[in-house]
Parts: sequence; C-alpha cells; structure tokens
Amino acid sequence: MSVVGKLLTAAGIDVNKAVTTNGWSPLHISAQQGHESVVGMLLAAAGVNVNKGLKTDGASPLFMATHMWSASIAPDDPMSAPTTSRRLLLRTRPSAHS
Repeated sequence: MSVVGKLLTAAGIDVNKAVTTNGWSPLHISAQQGHESVVGMLLAAAGVNVNKGLKTDGASPLFMATHMWSASIAPDDPMSAPTTSRRLLLRTRPSAHS
C-alpha cells in the first residue's frame, strides 16, 4: 500500500482539511499538479469535497483539474478531458437516478 493509501486509512484523517493558509486541500494540490493516482485515492475517500473553494479565489479541485492544464478542456464533455479531470468531472455529475 502506498504512503497516501496508508494515511487515508488512518483514524482522524480529514481529506478536505486545508494544508495551507489559502485553503489548499490535498485534492487541490493533487489535481493542480496532475497526480492522477493520488486524485483517484482521494476521490475514493469518504466525504471528499471536489467543490471546496480556495479562500483567495474560490478555485475548487474540479476547476484546477479542468482549467490549469489545458484551455481546450470542455467541462460539459468529461470524456474529452485528461484522466484526472474526467474522474473529478464524473464525480460531480448528478446521477441519472437523482
């Protein structure tokens, strides 16, 4: 198991907790840096919030994954986005059963 995987299973871990004064969460950082495996592990964690905005500009992990890498990514077409962006976009799409 990876270090991230071990940390995510530790008691008391809050995957949405800001790790900087500006509000960057582990998911913000992973999405912005394109760390797909870490994003995948964080998305699997209970209670993860892909729409949590930064204190400075309100940017969410979803925004970072879809806009920081390529201006050509279309949020309404998740399948055209890079893998990490696709995971975040599909995670936030309403269910057909809701």
